[in-house]
Parts: sequence; C-alpha cells; structure tokens
Amino acid sequence: MTTRTNRTPEQQRSNADLGMYGTLEITATSDPDFGAVHFELRAPHVRGSVIVSPAAALVDPSDALRPYGYDIAISTEVAALPFPVPASQPLSVNGIALSGTMKALIAEPWSVRPQRRTKSGGLTSLPRPTDAYARAVLLCVIRAWDQRTDRGELERAARSTSAVTAYGRHSRRLAGQMRMLRAAQGQVADSEARLAVLLPSARAAVSQASRRLTLIEDDHMPSLLSGE
Repeated sequence: MTTRTNRTPEQQRSNADLGMYGTLEITATSDPDFGAVHFELRAPHVRGSVIVSPAAALVDPSDALRPYGYDIAISTEVAALPFPVPASQPLSVNGIALSGTMKALIAEPWSVRPQRRTKSGGLTSLPRPTDAYARAVLLCVIRAWDQRTDRGELERAARSTSAVTAYGRHSRRLAGQMRMLRAAQGQVADSEARLAVLLPSARAAVSQASRRLTLIEDDHMPSLLSGE
C-alpha cells in the first residue's frame, strides 16, 4: 500500500473553449502522492468526471523496458480513485455514459477513442454526433493535463505507486507459488516413502515372475524344437 504524506489534494478550476459546443468548466483535483488527477467536467449536455493517470501508473516496472504506446490513461472508474473527491458520476455526453479506460498520446490527442458499455457488458464506440462531442471534451482534458506544471511530480508519484502495487501483487503470487511448491514437495516425499516400503516386495515379485517365465520357456523348448 502506498504511504500517504501530509500533502493534501490540490484543486484547480478553469474553462476551455469547445467551439460550437460551448464552454467546458473543469475542476481538477490532483494528489501528488498517487499521480492521478480527477477532472470534474460540466458543459451543455456534459456531466460527470474522469480520472487521468500517467501511462506509468498502469505498467509493471518489473516488466522489460518498452515504449508504452500512450502517454496517459483516461478512466471513467471514479470509484477507483485512491484519494477522496466530491461525489460524482462517470462522464456522460448527450446522456450517454462513457466507460472503460481510454489511452491517449499527448502529441496526438485526437486519437483518443471514447467508448460506452453495451448491454452484454462489452465496449463499443459512440454514435457519430456524440462521439465528435465527446472527443472535443476529452481533447480539452488532455490539453489541461499537458499544461499542468506538476506533471513531472505526478509521473514520479505514478511510477512509485505502480511499483508498490506490483510489489504487492508479485509478493502474493510468490506466496501462492511457495505454498504449491511445499505441497508438491510433500507429495513427492510421500511417494518416495511409499516406494521405499514397496520396493522389496516388488523386487521379490518381479524375481519370482522371472523364474516362472524361465521355467515355462524350459518346459516348452523341447516341443518347439521337435516341431510338436
């Protein structure tokens, strides 16, 4: 578990131009201990919030080094935020709730793909008019993140949090593997002990069977030689 310092979440308010859609009101609450930022968003037919985290927050630091393929993750899972924020709902645009985690490149913010949940539980794209509006909103969020002066601090915190999370996950995995190993070692020892007990009798039975086979072959050998 990540240790919380005495620093408190920081809040910033700003407005962004959505062009023909109007103005987007943004309330951003960040926590330098975890590296995530909660964006509360409000515009015509837009309500709710998303969480933005650096890519490092979702990557296991013990994995081989490789490009992430994205800079930030935009999640609608507000309940998963590790620090308290005002009660809010996942972002909805034109009455459609966005869902899942969307990955984005800061240099290519238009590549973000808003999604919604289907009745079967899967994810799918939004209707075209709503998709365009949602992309405009998310573009403003990405720009707001890019303009933050504490990005470096948030990214360091995200890497630290990810390392602690991964350490706990691998520790639990190792503990389970050790339990399985000890159980397997116990089973091997039990099998070895049973084989040691059975070995003399097994050898005697094999030896006796071999003698019987020899006798049978000796009894039949003359008849076989005579062709009878």
